[in-house]
Amino acid sequence: MRIIFLLLASLALNAQIPEDPSIYERLRDFLQLTPEQCTKTKGNNAAYGDWVLEKLKRMKTVQDEIAIESKRETIVPGALGARYAEIEVIGRELLARRAALAVENRKVLKDALLEKFKVFDEVLKLQPVIGTLRGVNLLEGEEPCFVYFVPTSGGQGHFCSGSTAYVNLP
Repeated sequence: MRIIFLLLASLALNAQIPEDPSIYERLRDFLQLTPEQCTKTKGNNAAYGDWVLEKLKRMKTVQDEIAIESKRETIVPGALGARYAEIEVIGRELLARRAALAVENRKVLKDALLEKFKVFDEVLKLQPVIGTLRGVNLLEGEEPCFVYFVPTSGGQGHFCSGSTAYVNLP
């Protein structure tokens, strides 16, 4: 359950990371959006971010309540169960609202832009394949980190530009 919460919280926190001020300029330039379309998208995202923040605050409160209930001498299953269920419901709401936000933001695009936008759908479908291709060294990436595994020995290593390398050999 904690892993699910952390995963959902990390997804939701993406909405809380301060946006790059030029992100809407790049979006406007690539998709040739009007200022009104950029403003609408930015407003949708801001409203979503505010909503997510409130949901995360509630999740934190419920987690604190779970900790209190768990420390009681006599465990009340209903009290714990209701709180865990609430966290699950909030997590599902986060995922559903994010999907709805994408639909809402796409509504600002005109038909011609939707055709151009389909490129991104295709790229997203290829992400698992891209990761696999990189994993077996068939595709180069320009990432600042290099992670490697030695299947025959179980060794692994990790190197990021500008940091100390990590090597673990059996």
